Amino acid sequence: MRVRVKSQPQKEGLHRSKRILKRHHFNLVKFLKSFVIILLIIFLLESGWILLTSFYVKPVIASWDTIENGTWVEAIFLRYETPLFAPSEGELELKVANGTRVPAGEILAQIKQNSANVPRNQAVLQVEPELSEEQKLLQADLARLEAEIAQKKNLTKVTIAGKINEDLKNLLAEKTKLNKMIFELNQNQLKLGKNAAAPSLVAAPCAGIWYAEIDGLENQLTPAALTKLSSADFKQKVQFHRPQKQILAREAFGKLVKPFDQVIVVVAREKKMKQANQGTKWLIRTGNDTYKVTVANKFTTSDGKLELIALTDPVLPANWLPQRLARIYLVYQRTSGVMIPTQAIYHQKGVTLVRISDENGTHSGEVKVVAIDGGKAIVEGIQIGTTVLTKLF
Repeated sequence: MRVRVKSQPQKEGLHRSKRILKRHHFNLVKFLKSFVIILLIIFLLESGWILLTSFYVKPVIASWDTIENGTWVEAIFLRYETPLFAPSEGELELKVANGTRVPAGEILAQIKQNSANVPRNQAVLQVEPELSEEQKLLQADLARLEAEIAQKKNLTKVTIAGKINEDLKNLLAEKTKLNKMIFELNQNQLKLGKNAAAPSLVAAPCAGIWYAEIDGLENQLTPAALTKLSSADFKQKVQFHRPQKQILAREAFGKLVKPFDQVIVVVAREKKMKQANQGTKWLIRTGNDTYKVTVANKFTTSDGKLELIALTDPVLPANWLPQRLARIYLVYQRTSGVMIPTQAIYHQKGVTLVRISDENGTHSGEVKVVAIDGGKAIVEGIQIGTTVLTKLF
């Protein structure tokens, strides 16, 4: 039998192949071990996290609540105002405080004339004492009426007696009539050429809210100018001027504001604001107070740079009325419903879920998120009183 002997080069090649195979086998085993270890670490971390968080859950009872969406907006107040002018030169004395609602005929101010060179004849000299005495009596009656009105108003704070309210109404009517008599008496004095001792009285030509402040825009920024507003109107600086003690003839010293025709125009910067329809109810918040407004119109400025929304039916406090431009907090969306913490919500396979705890133990329940505000969420799918589990972190 003939035996075939391998040559030396063949033996070395065989050994080299075995070494390569052995090295690859070792690397593969090493890789698989590392991969298994990594998977095991991930599994342990996930399990540990689930186990750990299961001890840090808090049961929360779903309650009824409201989420508000709002923003600060630039606003222009459009209103009808009647400026008042001094009938003569002299020393101005205001009779009514700012923000006071006054009827037509109410005495707002008096002006003591500086000049005493008005011609006076003998007939005037004879009538003057009578007019002065009549004026004193009327002023005394006016003081008495104001005291009685103040007393009746104090009584209405502690009782709801209809008789008191009726008396108060009669007293106010009598005061208006008395103011008219004083004003007519003053006009007679002026016609007779009375000197500076008889001041000129200025009465309210119409009902409104009185302010001794003028900004020069009384006949410009009115509801009639609504569609003529430009972006520049929201940037202008409005300065109020209060009258000086000494005033010139025909100088403006105050105005009467008609409160019920006011329109508030706001800049629409939020998408949801722009989507509002006519008649939508919004809110204006000022500190702890809330005022309802209604969307009346949507339009753009005359230069096309800003989208605007006109709001009507505002019943703002009197100290807001003199303002032309302001930044106000506007609530443009309110959503009420079942509220839970956002930390109670989680997602799984595209479904929004919460963990519910009841007499059957704990189980998942599907919900629909309607609104979110920070850590609160309004949801549908569970009832008030449902206990949900929320994570503490």
